[in-house]
Amino acid sequence: MCDEYELLYLAGENNEYAIKELLKKYYNFLYSKAVKNCKTWNNFDDYMNEMILGFYNAIDNYNGDSKFITYLNACLDYKAHNYSILSNRKKHSILNNAISIEEITNISSDEDKYNPEKILLEEQDYLTLKRKIKRKLTSQEELVFSLKEQGFSIKEISKILDKKVQTVYKYYENIKRKAGKLKYVN
Repeated sequence: MCDEYELLYLAGENNEYAIKELLKKYYNFLYSKAVKNCKTWNNFDDYMNEMILGFYNAIDNYNGDSKFITYLNACLDYKAHNYSILSNRKKHSILNNAISIEEITNISSDEDKYNPEKILLEEQDYLTLKRKIKRKLTSQEELVFSLKEQGFSIKEISKILDKKVQTVYKYYENIKRKAGKLKYVN
């Protein structure tokens, strides 16, 4: 049995046995990184593939200046970040919004879900509810609401508004509370 440095050296020389052994050793780490970074289970496989590519890149480019796990972690974070940015671009919206195989098998039992008239009515209901919510919000809460709706995280919003994370989180909680009260009022 080889130690990790021997495996890394052999893997760098494209030794398949060494690569497989290292992959076995770090597979759970790659898996946990994919779970941490994927937002929905629909794109988990894509993230897992990115983590595996990051693993191979780490083997190819590792120079021994630091521990391999540290270098691997940095490579995986870089891969996940880049994949997240690329997959959220407009040109990928068709794929991101595509119907999954699981949804296709449920079409016959849930026909209303794909009824354009029903979808339009639901969108109108959403817009009406959104207007009602915005009328109840303070100017700061409305700003947080708009940024959150655009997909910004609480941390990102705090940086944009130059406010503490706790303050933005409090605004967000107020928004949820006010929206919850309006949800059941016609």
